[in-house]
Amino acid sequence: GTAVLDGKITACRRIKQVYEKLLNDLHNPGQYHFDEDIANKHIGFIERFCKQAQGKAGTPLKLELFQKAKLQAIFGFVDDLDLRKYNEVMTLEGRKNGKTTEMSAVALDMLMNDGEGAPECYNIATALDQAKKGYTAAYQMVIQSKDLSMNLKKRQSDIYFPLNMGYYKALASNSNSLDGLNGHLITID
Repeated sequence: GTAVLDGKITACRRIKQVYEKLLNDLHNPGQYHFDEDIANKHIGFIERFCKQAQGKAGTPLKLELFQKAKLQAIFGFVDDLDLRKYNEVMTLEGRKNGKTTEMSAVALDMLMNDGEGAPECYNIATALDQAKKGYTAAYQMVIQSKDLSMNLKKRQSDIYFPLNMGYYKALASNSNSLDGLNGHLITID
């Protein structure tokens, strides 16, 4: 974080503002404190179990430094009951920076590794074909990983985790099925 503020890592003004806020949160915890173990639990899951589905298929997913920093900020700031401070995140990146791959891996992590009972995870886009891109990327990760494929089941319209009865599904935003969603994770593309 200080490398961004010190100019050692090039960043725009807005990124510097975010890093300044996160550093302030880190050094002045208040209701929320930073728990490195919780933050790294999610990164560790992704890098251990999620595999590349394209390019070097089957190789472990290796998160970039900016992705790790983002995920640590999202998952690491918690209260005394381990409830997250940040529940809504907007990722704005240029094309071909791995957003779909990253969000698909996060979806699998939230489905399997967040301690939630029957988590409902969704990838939503205007058109179902676009929503299925993230869903398909997640499923390709599953079939590339022996550990994930042993525990997750592909059903007609979702990826199901029998251990906690949770699922990951693609939906179109113009669908009637959006009414009454109880999403544990919702990504919107």
